[in-house]
Amino acid sequence: MATLTPHDLRSHLQDFQSKIGINFRKKAYLERALTHRSYRHEMANPELMDNERFEFFGDAILSFVVSKKLMLDLPEADEGTLSNLRSNLVSRKALFRVAKKLQLKQYLLVGRGEKKGRMEDKMRIYGNAVEAIIAAIYFDRGVTAAEKFIMKYFGEFFSLRRLRGLHTNYKSQLQEWSQKKFKILPVYKTRTAPEGFIAEVHVGSGYQATGIGSNKREAHQIAAKHLLRFLKQSKLY
Repeated sequence: MATLTPHDLRSHLQDFQSKIGINFRKKAYLERALTHRSYRHEMANPELMDNERFEFFGDAILSFVVSKKLMLDLPEADEGTLSNLRSNLVSRKALFRVAKKLQLKQYLLVGRGEKKGRMEDKMRIYGNAVEAIIAAIYFDRGVTAAEKFIMKYFGEFFSLRRLRGLHTNYKSQLQEWSQKKFKILPVYKTRTAPEGFIAEVHVGSGYQATGIGSNKREAHQIAAKHLLRFLKQSKLY
């Protein structure tokens, strides 16, 4: 994003407000949410505020709203299940998907150096901006408006089919099969990648699969899911 004149900035903010359907009473909240620290440093303007503190608060609001939704939708789920589901629903991958929906690449004010960064860094920067926007909406319009925004852009993640899929503990299923069949535990190896984390799971020397996730836990679950799918297709499970 190039340096904006005051007039261009007003137009820029208005475009984004039109996009999300929220007219901010205090435009400075939105400007702050859309300003990355790299842009502030580049401008060398001590009065310019970046979005890091908003990101911190927006993360808390998002976790609250998601927790509330899960509690209402899954009354039978225990604490561990709810925690795992929330972790998936507010993951870096989910935040980045919302950032793409919002077309934040067009609106976020970032320094020139950050534009050339790794995909992992971009996912973090744009995901953090989504959290900052949530905080800006809260401070300007209150918790009801923030919750409405979250449900509008994160709503697809709350389908019962998706939640049930996340609820399934593929890792435990694979472990039970492995112990019953071979009297051994699956072995997981994890490494970082631009997409997040890549996990490889091995059962003995004959069965293996790979999974990619936004965190290690998710990568392990997806790898276990892929191996279970193979075992079922091969009629071994």
